[in-house]
Formats: sequence, structure tokens, C-alpha cells
Amino acid sequence: MKTATLSGLSKAKQPTVRKSLAPVLMSATAAFVLGYLIIRGSLPQLLIILGGILFLLLLYFRIEWGIGVLIASMLYELPILPQVDLSLTRVLSLPVFLICWLKIFVDQKKIKYDKFKDTVILLLLVWMILSYFHAVDVTRVTTGLFTYIQLAFTYFTIKTIIDTETKLVKVLLITIGAALCIGAFTVITMLRQPDALIYSDSFTQSGRIGGSSFDPNYFALGLVFMVGISMYFFLIKHKIFLLPVALFALLILSTFSRGGIIGLLIVVSLSILHGAKLGFRSLFRCFVLLSAFFAVALVLNKGDKIKTRVESIQDSTTYRTRLDLMVVALEMGAHNPLWGVGLQNFSYNSHLYGTMTHYRREAHNGYLEIVATLGVPGMLLFCLLLFTIFRDLHDYQIVARSNMAEDYILLARFIEISFWGYLASAFFLSLLMQKLFWVIITFSSVFSVQKDSLIKNTLLE
Repeated sequence: MKTATLSGLSKAKQPTVRKSLAPVLMSATAAFVLGYLIIRGSLPQLLIILGGILFLLLLYFRIEWGIGVLIASMLYELPILPQVDLSLTRVLSLPVFLICWLKIFVDQKKIKYDKFKDTVILLLLVWMILSYFHAVDVTRVTTGLFTYIQLAFTYFTIKTIIDTETKLVKVLLITIGAALCIGAFTVITMLRQPDALIYSDSFTQSGRIGGSSFDPNYFALGLVFMVGISMYFFLIKHKIFLLPVALFALLILSTFSRGGIIGLLIVVSLSILHGAKLGFRSLFRCFVLLSAFFAVALVLNKGDKIKTRVESIQDSTTYRTRLDLMVVALEMGAHNPLWGVGLQNFSYNSHLYGTMTHYRREAHNGYLEIVATLGVPGMLLFCLLLFTIFRDLHDYQIVARSNMAEDYILLARFIEISFWGYLASAFFLSLLMQKLFWVIITFSSVFSVQKDSLIKNTLLE
């Protein structure tokens, strides 16, 4: 009996020992590094290392902050240092994931494996790997595969750390705040140019605002998702969140991305329709939002540039080019139905199914590009992945309704609305499985875990 009791006590103390071990190891490492720099290093090096240590300590005790900033940094794709090809996301990834896995070890968290969804993700990665055997440009396959493996790793890490709705709300709040800072930085760069807010052609050669991203369309696609999340906080939580909604909408319009504008309209429309069902207070906020949106559109539409850009969807040349590229994607998929032409190899094969004018052109349709590059099996796996996302969000809303978790039900619904806007934008852009797509998968998995927890608690009661 004593042996069993002592064994039980030792097992019970293990988590406590681990939790005390992590700060001790971090403190010892910090003391060693600081001591070495004080003796041998210079003051600038000392300050940089000290700042890094404080940042890591902040991440350890407020990991939700680090994850939120990391997600928002996916909007900032430009190199943060001159002549160094490092984006903000890459710089933040290492410390954030280092602390995440330290917390997983210390807290003895189990990596949650969804048998259906995660198996589909792994099969999709395996199917991408098979592109090595038939792709024209293997380098692009390597680059793309490395990115997707990183994103899958991000998915498994974040969903292990963020395992409750409360933590998810914290992450989303930090994400919106950090994205607001990135948006404000972009607006400042716009204001430094003459008449930038009325889309001066002198701002960029094309008159489009790329923001902090390498591509205006990518910037717009990420902001469409941010608008949907901001709409949740604006309609449900506080009217102060009108600021990020208006700023993100302004930046989407500034990109002149037709796909982004369509996604914005879908997210705002669905959010307002849903907000109107929530009562007079939300209806009034919808009215304020519409008024602000209309006023911003009037100010920005000087010279009818927004109108011209949207109407150019029906322009004969633009319409024909996009239609031709869609036909090229369909023919490419029809000639390579099993394997496709290889991951990220569409632009290097487009002239073979069209003309030389299509060489190095993207499909401008994320769904057809998947069919062309990964074949029909790749598209089926992707559709299964989409199914799991909507299934998780929908099932959670049904189960949580009986547990009176109204705020979290609405959060799941607005994430779903954001995803609809994202998918609509991706129909006009070759940017479907980008970084934020994997973030949305992660969010849906949080609701899946909580749904199972609610069902388990209900059965126990």
C-alpha cells in the first residue's frame, strides 16, 4: 500500500516538477548568455540578447499573444530587413514554435489527432510529394512542399496549444490588434504619397496598393478573413471594432483586387444579414457600418477608379484572358487526370495547353489550379478537407446550442462566414491554400475538440 501511495504521489508531482523545470532552465540559459556577453560582448549585443530573452519570457507566459501576432504577420510578406529575404512570419515562427513545444512538454499536452481530417491532410501532403516524379520544375515542387509541410506543422502545433474557446478568443483579439497595426503601417505609407487615398497612379506603376505583401491579391485575401473576424467583435462585442472593419475594407479597396472586393462584399453582406437577426442593437450597428462603408467608398472613388476596376471584370480583354486561362486549366487537368502536372507547376505548363501568351501565367482560379497541378485525386482530397472544416463548425453550433454557449456559437458562425468570403475570393485568385487557409483549419479543429468535450460532459451528467 505504501509503495502504491508513494508511486501515486510521484506521478502526481511530475507535472509540477516539469513546470518548475522550464523556468529554471530558461533562467539558467539566460544567465549564462548574459554573463558571457557582459564579460566578452558589446553593449548593442547585450541589449539585443536581453530583448530577445524578455520576448521569449513574454511568449512563455502569454503564448496566445505570440500566436495571434504570428497569424497577423501572415499579412506582412515583405522582407523586414534590407537585402535579407526574411519575412515577419519567418522571423516569428522559430521563437513562437519553440515556446509552444516547450509548453507542450511542460504541460504534458497530447497532440490531438483527428482521424478523418488529419489523415486527409497527411494524404494531401503525400500526394504533393508524388509531384517529384512527373513535374517539369522540381524546384518549385520543393519550395511549395517545404511551405506546406511548415503550414501543416503550424496547424498541429497551434491546435494543441489553443484547445479552448476562451484561448481562441484571446488569439483572435491579438490577431485583430496586430493586423490593425500592420494596416495602419500600410496606410502611413499610402499617406506619404501625394493623393494616395484617392489612388494616385504615382503610388505604384499599376495604381494598386500592395500593402505589406508581395502581391495585392494576397494582401486582399488575408484581409477578407480579418474583416469577417472583426465583424464578429463589432456586432457582438463592442462598437470600437468598427475601426478595424473600416480600415481593412479600405485596404481591400486599395488593392483593386476584384476577388478581394467580391469576398469583402460577401463577408459584409452575410455579417449584416446575420447581425440584423440579433436585435435592434446589432441592427443599429449594421446601419452605422453601412453608412461608414458608403462614406469611405465615396471618398475613395474619385475618378471612378474603383468602379472602373470592378467593371473591368466584364471587359472583353480581361474576361477573355481569364476565361482562356480557365480553359487551359481544365485541359491541363483533363490531360493529366491522375497526377496533374505537379505542385506549383501550372505556370510552366500553361503554354502547352494554350498559347505562348499564357506562359508563366497563373490560372486565376484556385480550384481549377488544384485540378491541373494535383489531378482529380488531389482535388477530391481538398474537397474532403473543406467538408471537415464546415462539418466541425456546423456540428459545434448544434451541440453548443444545448449548452447555452451563445457567444461561442456566434464565433463559429462568423468564422464560417469569413471562410465563405475567403473561398469566394479564391475563385478569382490562384491563392487558395495559402497560410491563412491553414489557420482556418486550425480554428475549426478547436471547435471540433470542444464539441467532443461538450458531448462527453453531457454524457457524464
